[in-house]
Amino acid sequence: MTAELDKELIENVISGFPDSGGWSLIRCAEIARHPSDTSHSPNWNLLLERIGPEAGLYAFLLPKSEFNEPFTFQLYGPRKNGEARRVPFKVDVKYLDSVLGDRFVAYVGRSANLRKRLQWHFHATKNSTAAQVREALCHARQCEIRDALRFMVEHACVAYYRLPGDLNVANRDIVEVALWAKYLSPFNIKSER
Repeated sequence: MTAELDKELIENVISGFPDSGGWSLIRCAEIARHPSDTSHSPNWNLLLERIGPEAGLYAFLLPKSEFNEPFTFQLYGPRKNGEARRVPFKVDVKYLDSVLGDRFVAYVGRSANLRKRLQWHFHATKNSTAAQVREALCHARQCEIRDALRFMVEHACVAYYRLPGDLNVANRDIVEVALWAKYLSPFNIKSER
């Protein structure tokens, strides 16, 4: 079989975002450990019961009310005379579209294994693009990794859509880019990698 774009599927996945038409929603506080656990790491058993290792799409939704002030990222700009340059990029979430009340779409991703990919976002020590939401929060809120993780567990929602199979690789890519463009998700911008 040959993979090809499925326009109807793509349109349905995009129009159902973030909580209908096959999309599921997890409030990260629901997967948090008991309040007496100060590690603030999610209870992965609860998450694993809900999300399998299938391929699909996901998005982190964060409350606008927690970002009252604009914040600035230092983006990697074009090189000049062989030197890397940084370009300040200002984000004011009040201008972003809200979904689910006051929540904005902070990041949209796709993965061949949703379970593993979401775990990486909550990893306390691994520093890579796999933890881009955590890293973006560190810079946006000017906080340490543990504080960013605590914020994610207490305030984030994750919307996910299972779209498995090699034949859906292109469909996942198109939906990811379309959602990123539609909601202007600021943490998708290649900042602080």
